[in-house]
Amino acid sequence: METHQVLQNHHSSHAFNCPGCLDPSSSHDRFCMPLCCPEKIPTTLFSSPNSSFSMEELERLQECIESANNLLLALGSPRDPDNTRMLQLHFLALRKNLVEVKIQCDKEVFEILGQLETAGQNFLQIERIGKTTFVLFERICSVNRNAGESEDHMQALINIGECERRELVLNFGNFVARKPALANLFFGISLHLQLLAYIGCQVVVKKDGEEKLIEGILVRSKEGYIQIKKMDELEQINFDDICLISLDAVK
Repeated sequence: METHQVLQNHHSSHAFNCPGCLDPSSSHDRFCMPLCCPEKIPTTLFSSPNSSFSMEELERLQECIESANNLLLALGSPRDPDNTRMLQLHFLALRKNLVEVKIQCDKEVFEILGQLETAGQNFLQIERIGKTTFVLFERICSVNRNAGESEDHMQALINIGECERRELVLNFGNFVARKPALANLFFGISLHLQLLAYIGCQVVVKKDGEEKLIEGILVRSKEGYIQIKKMDELEQINFDDICLISLDAVK
């Protein structure tokens, strides 16, 4: 009886809560849980070598092979809306690198140079001095990384906090749905969704077949088209006719 009473007292004073019920604002940084992990015991690890390369060289080689295979898989398959994910992942690996993009517009090819900010399901977002430029995949002839830039890839989730990591593990769907950048990273979003964050901004559109640039306020972005307000009139532009969209970089 005494042992049973002790166990009851112990359980009542240390009530168990599932991780999903813990307060994310907790001061603890152990995956937002108030329980500390046990101290790790140093253990000698032995593994048989599977390559003549060092571990660092082997990892770099495997990354290069995987990147090349993904790119070849994307480029070697027909272009369609369901076949751009591999291409997006290849471009995401070049985030924060200086790139040179060749664009096909009105039977001519021209180049833009800037930092690759992100890649979506069907577009690249390139940051230039004071400008943000969007280019659809179907307009791209080539993308070359600047030879003087670092080859270190940007890991998008490396600096997120413990509470954000916990939300990704325990509440993935709702958490990602509220974060367009995460939705793009995990699934890829199209250009019309990315442009929703720029509604009300001054934009410049280069349209295929027209030398004159179209300038105005972005008032609507829907699947297949955007609407720009110029003075007192609205102009609707189909994405199929757009070579690029440029606007002032949002700070």
